[in-house]
Amino acid sequence: MPARDEIHTAYTRGDIRRAVAMASDYCEDHPKDFEILALIGAGLTRMRHLDLAERLFLQLCEAAPTAAHLRGLGLVHSSRGDMMTARKLLQEAIAQEPHDVLSLAAFAEIHRFRRGEKLLGHIEGLLAETWQEPDWLSQVHYVMCKAMQDTGQWRRAWQHAEHGAKLAQAAPYQPALMDSWRAGLLDLAALGAAAPRDHNGPQGENQIFVVGMPRSGTTLLEALLSNATGVASCGEVSLISDRAKAGFARRDAMGELSHRWLLGASSDDLAAWASEYVSEVQTAANARRYVDKFPGNILCLPHIGALFPKARILHIRRDPLDTCVSCFTGRFFNGNSFALDIGHLAHAFALYEGCAADVQAALPNPYHEVSYERLVTTPREEMQKVMAFLDLPWEDAVMHPEAARNAVVTRSRGQVRQKIHRRSVQRWKRYSTAVAPLAQALAAQGVNIGEGQVLLREDTARMN
Repeated sequence: MPARDEIHTAYTRGDIRRAVAMASDYCEDHPKDFEILALIGAGLTRMRHLDLAERLFLQLCEAAPTAAHLRGLGLVHSSRGDMMTARKLLQEAIAQEPHDVLSLAAFAEIHRFRRGEKLLGHIEGLLAETWQEPDWLSQVHYVMCKAMQDTGQWRRAWQHAEHGAKLAQAAPYQPALMDSWRAGLLDLAALGAAAPRDHNGPQGENQIFVVGMPRSGTTLLEALLSNATGVASCGEVSLISDRAKAGFARRDAMGELSHRWLLGASSDDLAAWASEYVSEVQTAANARRYVDKFPGNILCLPHIGALFPKARILHIRRDPLDTCVSCFTGRFFNGNSFALDIGHLAHAFALYEGCAADVQAALPNPYHEVSYERLVTTPREEMQKVMAFLDLPWEDAVMHPEAARNAVVTRSRGQVRQKIHRRSVQRWKRYSTAVAPLAQALAAQGVNIGEGQVLLREDTARMN
């Protein structure tokens, strides 16, 4: 029987499926442990099993309408796009437990703050409670960062993001380890591991992978595609990434971290792995195509090529400064700890882009790059190219993310339900010179920051 601490540890590190499975076993003997039941509900929401999560949270709210249970039900509704119901439930959760920072954060995702509103004063009061746990204060700072963005106070927003990053408790990002990962991918490409491998499993003809840096527009592209007839959204599926990480950690015969285990995988191994993935994600009835938008798959392109040589890959790219500013000014659920440090964030951006550039030519897969900026400024033209690449007929529905049917369980749940707009293009300029250190860090990684070069020139002028 798993212990409660073991369940919480698995959930916190992002192993949601394992946490839910262990929690379900635990609750067979502890059916009234509401905290663990709520964790199951939260996990089901993260896994996009929203009907199951809703039933569980409704039962919990009936038995004990706590802030955690109201929040859980609110997140189910916001993930579906029912923002009116979600706001009401989250406001009830905050009223019941004003210090529940998770309810505040969930509400901030779908709320547009206005100057002078009462909730801002409440958040200011929470920030004054400096004796609280650092991670709790970190999340309050990120809520205030969102409020400052909404009210046009960009410098203050950046300052709160900096405070939030310093206080956050997360597993450290390891640049050297990720450099080894990238070198291993280059090694695979050179050895031909990304070439088609004969196996009798699914080949990926109906699979679409949307890849890119977090906050680059993957959720928007997924929402647009999910409106096409016969296209089902699978959300962010980490199965390929998880298997790749496990193989990489085993070390090769020389005791070095390596991806060469993929070369030794038999046809039966590949077929079983591909079949496991398909059985997990391709569950929607009447769907002809399935979209997996896990951004981390961009670090596993050779693995995708070996498993699913006929899958189509859409790589969405966004301005480096806009992407990294969006990462830095919000708190991720788990993982992506690179976003807590400017230097690590720049390294991660270069890593994501570099891994794709290193192996793209060696892939057997059809591969198409999508520009976020063109997607939001000339959406019809950009989506026509996407639909043609996917061999899908044109439908006007793919122009309307606000009508998307897919569940969204990431930080984008509030943003992606809006009509296509250009407000996030060159958003970094609103922060003025506050983002100069980020521009410097990106430039040091060899990233072309375009108009951001002006920040480097201004910084040099100040030093002189």
